[in-house]
Amino acid sequence: MIRLPVLSLGPATFARRMAIWLGIVPPGHLWCAATANKRVCSSAYDPKPCKRLKLILGHRAIDCKAARAINWEGIPDLTDEEAWTRLVDACKTKDLDSFRLCLKAYARSIGSEFSLPEIERSLREDKLPIYLIAKKQEVAKNQTIIDLVGNLDRQYVLTFQLSDKPKRKRMAAGWPASPEENMTRLTSAGFVQDRGIPLCSRCGGSYSLLSFARCH
Repeated sequence: MIRLPVLSLGPATFARRMAIWLGIVPPGHLWCAATANKRVCSSAYDPKPCKRLKLILGHRAIDCKAARAINWEGIPDLTDEEAWTRLVDACKTKDLDSFRLCLKAYARSIGSEFSLPEIERSLREDKLPIYLIAKKQEVAKNQTIIDLVGNLDRQYVLTFQLSDKPKRKRMAAGWPASPEENMTRLTSAGFVQDRGIPLCSRCGGSYSLLSFARCH
């Protein structure tokens, strides 16, 4: 008799392999395991408890559109006023690294009310020297653009600039044509992150754990 290890919050990869091996989900499906890997999905659609693996299985990860759970490790837990004050201070000193950190802290403090266009508008009203610029950029198939509160499949990459116009030709690619266009883009902007779904080395498409052998 094969003794299987008990899984509570173990690695999601192990959980998916075991789920397929035990016949809980069919081969060729990659499932979101919210309890096993909160980086993958912040919620579980139509959760199906699995007593054998102590795992919640729901929709396929490749089809998941739920907001991702944000890893706030290293981001200070501040009130919105504290985060905004530090953000403005970083802006005045043109410290882009501190500005990025404070922007994330501000997003953490206000959650779903976070708005990049509103922040950019405030920065311009106060005539501060850092600009939020949303650039058009191609991303790899196994990547996506996620905003600061976890919404995925955003259209533009958020960058921090010291001017509203590109200073070099190589920076001009994907730059918005006007401040108005930039404001529109900021409603769907974020950072490039891994989607959490591997690619088939044969066809280049997204695949699940056991579909590789069937790829032609």
